[in-house]
Amino acid sequence: MGNNKDIVKALSMFSQLTITILFPIFLFLFLGIWIDNKFHTWTTVPLLIFGVMVGAISGYRLIKFVLKSQKKPEQEEEYDLMAGWKEDDDEEER
Repeated sequence: MGNNKDIVKALSMFSQLTITILFPIFLFLFLGIWIDNKFHTWTTVPLLIFGVMVGAISGYRLIKFVLKSQKKPEQEEEYDLMAGWKEDDDEEER
């Protein structure tokens, strides 16, 4: 039963990542096409490039958030201890 939960979780993460990346790309693509048709300009390519950049940054942030939230407790504790050691060193110098 736990394996099914992992599959569903992975599929939901994949779909969320896909939507996060593709939505800005298509939004700026259609916006560029609409502006080109309305005002006879050349804005589709720059807006498409901007959409790809926004989608990539959003996808990176989502992956970073998910990986950070899935850390094991002992990893977080070790990180906190390291941060605590730095603070302890500062206090000893006073």
